[in-house]
Amino acid sequence: MKSVLIRGFTIWVALVGIAVLNGIVREKLLVPTVGHLLALSASGLAFSILVFLTTLLLVPFIGKHKISKYCLVGFSWFFLTLAFEFLFGYFVLRKPLGEILEVFCFWKGNLFVVVLAFLIISPPLCAKIRGLVTG
Repeated sequence: MKSVLIRGFTIWVALVGIAVLNGIVREKLLVPTVGHLLALSASGLAFSILVFLTTLLLVPFIGKHKISKYCLVGFSWFFLTLAFEFLFGYFVLRKPLGEILEVFCFWKGNLFVVVLAFLIISPPLCAKIRGLVTG
């Protein structure tokens, strides 16, 4: 169990790096070109797809396990991401809580809730696709 979570955490760290690059591309290229609203939505959709593809590529690193272990990885990614979003936003970026909570405003173009869903479902789904699920 411990090695599953450690290996899952390693993949999550890679996803954080991809998220940072996704944010840079959004702010430097998309926002000036298509505006904030469309850029935010496109970025959220793109990152959701990148989560799935990265997981599909790297899930063999976790090994062969029961589906419940992959579900545990997905939920750990969900909680790690929420913790990162709030702690980094509040303590490092010094954002007020209200501003941090705006990531949940899908009606303003933010697809963070879709990203969270992809974080949960990608490990078990990708493990199933790759034939890694046991008994």
